[in-house]
Amino acid sequence: MAPDGQVARVTFPAVGTEVLLEVVAPDPKRVVAACRDVILHLEARLSRFRLDSDVSRLNRVLGEWVEVGPHTAAVLEAAASAWAATGGLFDATAGGGFCGLTTDGTGRWRVRTGFAVDLGGIAKGYIADKVRDVARAAGATSALVSLGSSSVAVLGERPGGGPWRVGLRAPGHDREAAYGVVELAPGASLSTSGLDEAPGHLVDPRTGLEVRGEGAQALAVTVVVGPDVPGAGMVAEAWSTALMIGGPEALTRHYARQAPAPWEAVMVTGAAVMVTPLLAKGHFSGTKGQFRQLVIPALSRSLSVCAGQRLEIPGQARDDQKVG
Repeated sequence: MAPDGQVARVTFPAVGTEVLLEVVAPDPKRVVAACRDVILHLEARLSRFRLDSDVSRLNRVLGEWVEVGPHTAAVLEAAASAWAATGGLFDATAGGGFCGLTTDGTGRWRVRTGFAVDLGGIAKGYIADKVRDVARAAGATSALVSLGSSSVAVLGERPGGGPWRVGLRAPGHDREAAYGVVELAPGASLSTSGLDEAPGHLVDPRTGLEVRGEGAQALAVTVVVGPDVPGAGMVAEAWSTALMIGGPEALTRHYARQAPAPWEAVMVTGAAVMVTPLLAKGHFSGTKGQFRQLVIPALSRSLSVCAGQRLEIPGQARDDQKVG
């Protein structure tokens, strides 16, 4: 059923990128204003580029305990958990072997001497999810939240009915031509990491070296997480980064080890698209051009992360939001 209300689609700069909001609500201007406010509020606390942010305060006094706000604490906890879950492939401190974050359990955190925390690889997922929550509370029945096209959260169905559709593009290919389109279930979150991100964005914490060029094991990774997973946006962010660094072996190993895994993924390598079973079963088909599709070993799955609809591969991407 198509959502009721007026449609508003706006873009504006924030969190170091372009934010896209599309909402359906009785008063979309009110929803957009509320969403802008929460983005700016969270950016002020989570950005390492803001001198008064919690992150900057942590980095100024390495080795000392710092009391942080609840939003920062939530992201720090997720970052520490992601380091453990990914076997160190995701590290918000790029510590080269172990996570540099510790907490005393009372809201105080510290960054070990010799480290520096950067939540840029996980905070956008947190912000996207919070913006979706604010949009719902402000009266939206449908919303697409996209931060730089790499961090996406959705509410309800898209205007006109049907699931929100996110187009996927491989680095180095025509930005208007998608190799696939993911249809997201209401409340799902998505993150994409790829080689066309800003220089220095992807660093292998095991070596301290940037992941780029011929040394990379993947061109792009998209991870989808369902609404029943706590911190879904942050889970998607951490795993898209971890799988970009770890490549096909990490995708297969971690997906099998965590069965049922809290995420589904699409990985583009030099000549193939690797797809986890739930996405492959009716949600990803028709890869074209230089890519061939490979489905990783099937497992018993019950987690719903995608809409119960087909995944369409258009000749030219006609999706709601392109990523990558």
